[in-house]
Amino acid sequence: MRRSMTLIAALITCLLLSGSLVGLSQAETSDISIFRGNPARTGAMPGPGPAETNGIVERWRVNTGHPIYSSAAIVDGVVYIGSGDGNIYALEADTGTARWRVAIGNGVFSSPALADGVLYIGNGDGNVYALDATSGAERWRFRTGNEVNSSPAVVDGVVYVGSHDGNVYALDAAYGTERWRFTTGSKSDRQ
Repeated sequence: MRRSMTLIAALITCLLLSGSLVGLSQAETSDISIFRGNPARTGAMPGPGPAETNGIVERWRVNTGHPIYSSAAIVDGVVYIGSGDGNIYALEADTGTARWRVAIGNGVFSSPALADGVLYIGNGDGNVYALDATSGAERWRFRTGNEVNSSPAVVDGVVYVGSHDGNVYALDAAYGTERWRFTTGSKSDRQ
């Protein structure tokens, strides 16, 4: 039941954030590039929000065959989302048509962040990935000591992400090299 509800919640999030279902223009949704809308994770979004929630209709659906735990990032008409099937998807926001799909193994619980044409996402295999947002090609990966289910934040060329190894990492966004780490003494949970 929990998996079904998670999948439904992810689908509704994608549909709502695509803008076309609730009357938001593409310009108003083009910078939802990170979980909860900004690095501070406030959840504040541009625009007045939907006038009403009645009449929301499903425009498309993509079946990954597994639950979707991550929230979507939507930039320039493309929905980026990870799935329990171990893939990252780039989907056309208007149609759901796949632009690309990249297998990174293990289920993906992390929500992606997008900055400067690069998609950053953690994975259960212990890696943080940087993928080209246009093609899905891997730019770099950084190995932590355990699962990375938290959602990266990207600020001023630095990727910040927690790992289940008990560390918060600051990684160079361009090269994936470690700038520093902070040991928290406990596991990082999904954010």
